[in-house]
Amino acid sequence: MELTDDIRKHVFKDSIKQELRKKSQEYYVLALLKHYLPQIGQTLHCADSPDLQDDNGLIGIEVTEAVSPRERQISGEFIKLHKTTDPKKNELSKSIIIRNGGTLSPISVSFPMVTTDTLKENIKNIVRKKLKKLQEYPPFQGIGLAILIDFPIVDDIHKEWYKWVMAEQDVEQSNSLNKYAFSLLICWDNLSYYDFRTNESVNIKIDDTSYQGLKKLARMTAEGLVKEDDPIWL
Repeated sequence: MELTDDIRKHVFKDSIKQELRKKSQEYYVLALLKHYLPQIGQTLHCADSPDLQDDNGLIGIEVTEAVSPRERQISGEFIKLHKTTDPKKNELSKSIIIRNGGTLSPISVSFPMVTTDTLKENIKNIVRKKLKKLQEYPPFQGIGLAILIDFPIVDDIHKEWYKWVMAEQDVEQSNSLNKYAFSLLICWDNLSYYDFRTNESVNIKIDDTSYQGLKKLARMTAEGLVKEDDPIWL
C-alpha cells in the first residue's frame, strides 16, 4: 500500500466525530494489514459481524479496543464536556472524570497509568466478551481478534499478550470449537500477530511516518473523503 501526498499532508480541522471513531479504527487495522501483512489483508474489506472480512469465507476479523470501564467512562464524560455549556452538567462530568482517576487540562484529558496487570485484565475481559459473539458470525475458515491499544507498550508485553488470550479462550471455551484462530495486538509503534493454530508469530515495528499516514487514511475513509474502492485500498 503506497500512501499519496494528498493523504500524508491532509490536515483535519477538528477531532473525529465520536460516531465515526470505531469505523476509523476498523479502517486503520485494515490499512495496517494491507501495508504490513498483505498475505492476510490483501483480500479484506470493512463489513459487519465481524468487522473485516474477505468475500471467500476464509478470514474474518473482529476489531476492538483495550480500554477499561473507567477509561471508557472518562472518555465519554470528556466528550460531554465539549457538547454542552450547562455549568451543572460540566461540573458533573468533571467530577466523574476525576473520580475515575482522570486528569483534566483545558484541551485534553489524561487517563490513569496502565500497568501490565491492568492491561492483562483488560485484554482478558475483552476476550471473554468477544468469545460470546463468535457463534453469531458466518462460518469462516479462521476468525481473528484485533486488539487496539492507544499507547506504546513495553517489550515484555509483546512476548506475553497472546498467552493471555490463549489462556482465556481455554477457560471460557474449553469444550468448544468457537475460538479465535489468531489474534493481533496493535499499539502506536508495534503490530504483533499470533496464530493459535500454527503457533506462528510476527512482530512488526510501525514507523512514525506510516503510523501517521495510515491513521489519516483510515479517518478520511471513515469520513467519506476516500472511498474503499479507491485504488489506494486495492
